[in-house]
Amino acid sequence: MEYGRLCSLPVYFIHARWTAVFLQQGPDRIGRIYKKAVYVQFTDNSFSEIVEKPLWLGFLGPILKAEVGDSFNVHVKNFASRPYTLHPHGVKYTKENEGRILSSPISNPTTFAPDKK
Repeated sequence: MEYGRLCSLPVYFIHARWTAVFLQQGPDRIGRIYKKAVYVQFTDNSFSEIVEKPLWLGFLGPILKAEVGDSFNVHVKNFASRPYTLHPHGVKYTKENEGRILSSPISNPTTFAPDKK
């Protein structure tokens, strides 16, 4: 087993319409269409080919997988209508990179790639 790999993952913010399941019109439904920003994984940093995800993930973003000693290098491009942040749970990171709302969000159409691990 190899440890200490660099796991690259291109991520992209887009708006999606979730009408089929949650927003159908009916007596117990609102029946409106809402914008929802979702995290989408792409095959590379050109952000041109979306990686198909399992249906059970619903609108959740891609799963970041690594082992102890590995590092992530996540490239993010925001095509949504407002700034967003990214917060990986269970991953060690510095205070400057914690992704809180008060820190610097990624504005559109900015591309962000970390310059250090």
